[in-house]
Amino acid sequence: MTPIPVTLISGYLGAGKTTVVNHLLAEAHGRRVCVLVNDFGEIALDADLIDNRDGDTIALSNGCMCCTIGSDFYDAIDRVLRLSPRPEHLVIETSGVADPFKVGQIALAEPELTLNGVVVVVDAVNFATSLADPFLGDTLRNQLATAGLVLITKSDIAPPGALHAL
Repeated sequence: MTPIPVTLISGYLGAGKTTVVNHLLAEAHGRRVCVLVNDFGEIALDADLIDNRDGDTIALSNGCMCCTIGSDFYDAIDRVLRLSPRPEHLVIETSGVADPFKVGQIALAEPELTLNGVVVVVDAVNFATSLADPFLGDTLRNQLATAGLVLITKSDIAPPGALHAL
């Protein structure tokens, strides 16, 4: 059985992770994508995309599905692995304070999954302030250290010079 590729979407609170996930789910890409969303997140999807809701699972008309992780990440992964048909790709939106390295370890340890990549979403408006915060700085540095791709959001409303500094 071919392992399911896993992509992690990480970034601090308010960076735009859910917007990225919503964009992915709204696309008509022809693949069965399953998205696990941290229990703090809220997926607000266009009603035209939703086929049905069943508890913490939303089935979409384009073949995608979205689930909230809730209290047990391992149970959520187990549910995904038992789906029939199996998803072709698993996207995990981590909580804003998560260390994506630790979440990615599950994809590395589970033979039915393979870690495809880590996307870290960075808010161009608030990143410099958050990085300088003694309580947040280490979290942001840890997230960036695991990134295979950094996606900068809010560049259209960033103050002058913020993008260059970033």
